[in-house]
Amino acid sequence: MKKVFKILETPFHPVLFTLFPVLSLFAVNIKELPISEIKFPLTIILLVIIIFWSLLNFVFPDKKLTAIITSLTALFLFSYQPLVGSFLSSEIFFQLIRIFRRLGNINGAYWFTSGIAVLGLIYFLQKSKKHLTEFTIMFNIAALFITIWPLFTVTTTEIIRKTRIVKQPVQISAISNKPTEELPDIYYIIVDAYANQHTLQDYYNFDNSDFVNFLKQTGFYVAQYSKSNYPLTYDSVPSSLNMDYLDELIKQVGKDSTDVLPLQEFAQDNRLILYLKAKGYKYYNFGPKNHFFQIKKNVDFNFTYFSGEQKSLVKLSAFTELFISQTLLKPLIDSNIISLKTTGIQEAGLNDNRSYYNEILNQIDSVPKIAPQSGPKFVFVHSLLTHPPFVFNQEGNFVSNSNWTTDYRKGYIDQLIFANQALQKLIGLILQGSPKPPVIVLQSDHGSYPPGLQKEGYNFYWPAASKDELKERFGILNAYYFPDKDTNSLYETITPVNSFRIILNKYFGEKLKLLPDRSFVPSNFHHPYDVTDVTDLIK
Repeated sequence: MKKVFKILETPFHPVLFTLFPVLSLFAVNIKELPISEIKFPLTIILLVIIIFWSLLNFVFPDKKLTAIITSLTALFLFSYQPLVGSFLSSEIFFQLIRIFRRLGNINGAYWFTSGIAVLGLIYFLQKSKKHLTEFTIMFNIAALFITIWPLFTVTTTEIIRKTRIVKQPVQISAISNKPTEELPDIYYIIVDAYANQHTLQDYYNFDNSDFVNFLKQTGFYVAQYSKSNYPLTYDSVPSSLNMDYLDELIKQVGKDSTDVLPLQEFAQDNRLILYLKAKGYKYYNFGPKNHFFQIKKNVDFNFTYFSGEQKSLVKLSAFTELFISQTLLKPLIDSNIISLKTTGIQEAGLNDNRSYYNEILNQIDSVPKIAPQSGPKFVFVHSLLTHPPFVFNQEGNFVSNSNWTTDYRKGYIDQLIFANQALQKLIGLILQGSPKPPVIVLQSDHGSYPPGLQKEGYNFYWPAASKDELKERFGILNAYYFPDKDTNSLYETITPVNSFRIILNKYFGEKLKLLPDRSFVPSNFHHPYDVTDVTDLIK
């Protein structure tokens, strides 16, 4: 027991209090992230705190005192939003704002609160000098207590991942060998949550025939009764890119698993891109920045928000930006006390929805610029043009106060009207800029959000969804542009799982069998492998 107390009297808590914010945030999101995501933020914050602690030791002779100061500083810097944000949203702070507003200085509430906190810290440190050993033991125990859960979660998840063997899909054995110059450029444009014409008419009372007619007049085949194979991006995109259902992956991972990392890996090393890369294709990825599919493998060009004139000094992952949003950097950046240019931190994901708005526009504007480049090339575009939050009005102007959870249908239609304009422009520029006519697949991964899903979100229980809710979610936009205008191989009820089977057969001479067009629902967002066939319910 004496040895235990001897260890607890040694101040190691600054390291744990520094690790805790990253580990806890990662543990909450671990189902979507590989362990490599925490290396960069952990290294940086540990380096900052070690330097800070070392400098304090030059100023104060007592190591236990400097350890307490360091721990409190680490918590304030790296857990700013959870700690301070809770207070700022409290009734006490609201009353302070009212008082200082009457005095004509609303910022006084912040300065008053900060002053009280500093005075409290000074008082605490003075009192703690007589009881530094006791406080050290308390801080060490507290640090161990809060770190155990995230550390356990991360460790057990990684053990499961290391011991689980997930085989990649069997690659296509090419039987054709067409010359590279004969191969067409291929654009796969996913417009997330874009509903088909029947869904828009039946559930939104909106006639989308103008856009559908534009597609037909341009030369597209529109599969008007197309359904998605799955209602979630997690399942849908890996399935379409692999031209197969997820049955084999589900067998390997288990239907009870909540870990979506195998789905990510399934999407990264997908059959389609590996086949095209073997044919000499260059792979251009235009995916949303802070999204599940930050594709990093097999890519020749990866779209980066503001990657041109306003190129960031540092390219941060979605997790690192999420972590930054929990730290003191977030309010400093939002209030322009720290400049984005001086930090090198990209705007998207750190400020309000305007950065989300800018990213969508920047992405759509960037795609046609690569059309004139020599091919063959595969261009994957995953756009959030019709996905909430809704930040566009019908003219494409920024909507700052959109509340999609209370007025989803109006926000959705307003943004869809602008999306139609943007997509018409995009398609026109691609066709105009391409040296020879490309293949274009314009498709949604799933339909719009039915009321039950809007209300319950991630906990929505799909097997209990009504027939109308399923029809709304599964009805998708699905249109094809073939250079030779020969669309006889397509049909009105085609689903994404067969899209590239038909294209590889037609343009590469393959003999891939078409799969039955089926639709499946998971039990909920957190259980993507526990699927049920609902094909007959949505006919």
